[in-house]
Amino acid sequence: MIPQVTQTLPDGANPLRGEPVLPPRPNLGPEPWPNEAGGIGWGLLFSVLVLLLALGLLVWTRMQGMGRRRADRQVLQRGQNLHLPSPTPDDPRIHHAEMLRDALIAAFGPSWRAKTTEEIAAEPELLNRLGPERSAQVVTLLSEADRAKFAGSATDRPLTSEDDTTRLAELISLLNSPSTGAGRG
Repeated sequence: MIPQVTQTLPDGANPLRGEPVLPPRPNLGPEPWPNEAGGIGWGLLFSVLVLLLALGLLVWTRMQGMGRRRADRQVLQRGQNLHLPSPTPDDPRIHHAEMLRDALIAAFGPSWRAKTTEEIAAEPELLNRLGPERSAQVVTLLSEADRAKFAGSATDRPLTSEDDTTRLAELISLLNSPSTGAGRG
């Protein structure tokens, strides 16, 4: 059973007319802060803190850069960080290796253009075509050029000699002749 709520209405109020029991009240909105001038102070304080943080970060990065440059100058002044001049493309070893690679590409096809020195050394086609001794000479020339190009290393022997030029010309001619095999030449 549902209990019934009975409400007594004031005299003259008719529930059938839809009149509210209480008169409407206006919504005044939220209560204002006690001190409205304090909002400007918080914004100003936050802005000053952000500005000081950015300024401190800028000073710190500049100090780090100056310290690094100062340390680099000290090392160079002591002579501990002397670098050998890097080889230029005019280095004969690099030029010889490029000529030899061109001959390898002409002899074995365009897929040899992308091969590294180690991959060339492992190729059985080179060994079949030139034999073990001349294949080792090809790999040695390419390795010396790689060291000159990428490691900037200087060798104890002269950069080029007549023997190197003769050996290179012989290898290129062997690669260009189609009938050369391991037992020939």
